[in-house]
Amino acid sequence: MLVVDLFGKTDGGTIVGDNLFYYMMKSRQVRGPGCRWQRSRLEGISDMDMPAYFRKAHPSFITNVTITGINVPVRIGNATVMPGDMVLGDPEGIYFIPPQLVQQTVDNADVVHIHDEWTRKMFARVSISRARSYSTPKDPALKKEYDEYLKKRLDEIRKGQ
Repeated sequence: MLVVDLFGKTDGGTIVGDNLFYYMMKSRQVRGPGCRWQRSRLEGISDMDMPAYFRKAHPSFITNVTITGINVPVRIGNATVMPGDMVLGDPEGIYFIPPQLVQQTVDNADVVHIHDEWTRKMFARVSISRARSYSTPKDPALKKEYDEYLKKRLDEIRKGQ
């Protein structure tokens, strides 16, 4: 993963275009760049089916930039990215997860996903005004039903179903 900090530089801050991007992918030097590139090359990069995240695009080429390090900590927005961090990107943003927290993050994501499933099921079962009490069950019988559902779904996920 290529993560680049240009301190907010846009004009003259393009890191890679589609030809260099293609070479980096083919040579396996980068598995999924999070970078800036030329606007005219965005279509070429998007056709390669490789995720890329950037704050701004600009048609200029890179100028007045010096590489100060490779595999060193960098700042992206308010986040400090360390070499070895897992990078998770989606349409809402990019997340940097330290390696020692990856398993915990994945496990917590499963629980949150299952909780959201449960809440949607409760919305379908009762009126929306009553459903709020179902999303975090306080009633002992409903709490038991939720706990059983959570355990069943976690078992299914962990068995790969």
